[in-house]
Amino acid sequence: MKNNHGRIPAAALLAILLLTGMAAASQQITIDNAEAAAGDTQTVSLVLDQATEGLSGYTITVQVDNPAVARIESWTPPSWADMSQNGTLPAASMTAQAVALSVTKLPSGSKNIPLGRAVIRGVSPGTTTLSVSLTNLDDNSGGDYIPSTTIAGGTITVTGSGISTGPTPIALPGQGRLPTSPGGDGHYEDLNGDDAVSFSDVSLYFGNFEWIQANEPITLFDYNKNGIIDFGDIVALNETI
Repeated sequence: MKNNHGRIPAAALLAILLLTGMAAASQQITIDNAEAAAGDTQTVSLVLDQATEGLSGYTITVQVDNPAVARIESWTPPSWADMSQNGTLPAASMTAQAVALSVTKLPSGSKNIPLGRAVIRGVSPGTTTLSVSLTNLDDNSGGDYIPSTTIAGGTITVTGSGISTGPTPIALPGQGRLPTSPGGDGHYEDLNGDDAVSFSDVSLYFGNFEWIQANEPITLFDYNKNGIIDFGDIVALNETI
């Protein structure tokens, strides 16, 4: 008769292996590094490397650790989010939420999951980190990924002599990029931030006419230089195409 002393029963061994596999499962959120001149912007992405049990949503806080060096200008939620919201921007810190209403959006085993994109503006020369803290990071069964998730913060390097003290634009509603001034003349004709002036920008101006009046610095969007935002600015913008 064989002596089984010291041997682990097969069922117990299987349980240990399963538990070991579960313990080994972990997630990491990575944040792009970025470099920008003071006054300029760069877009950084946040990505979750894997979700073994799928992902239903998150509440995260994104923070520039040294607001004297950079700030968050705007935030674009991930395309999988059916519902999303974020705090007021520009700011040094912002909390964002996103939810997928169907488990088919991000099923078990999903990898390289985008969590959103932040537009960062350089303020003054220096280096700072862009860090993330988690309030919720839930799988499709109500489980919590936070205890097994690590975060690799991004580094923001700003060069130049310091941001201009003049007015700066903010992103229009629904736009992930800041307006730009292709001609460098202080007028921001490129409303969607694609580095070109086209009829899309004219449409954006018309569709957000009252919002621009209420929220953007007038001098940056007063193309006809009469001191106000009016329909003449739309005409002047169209003539630049």
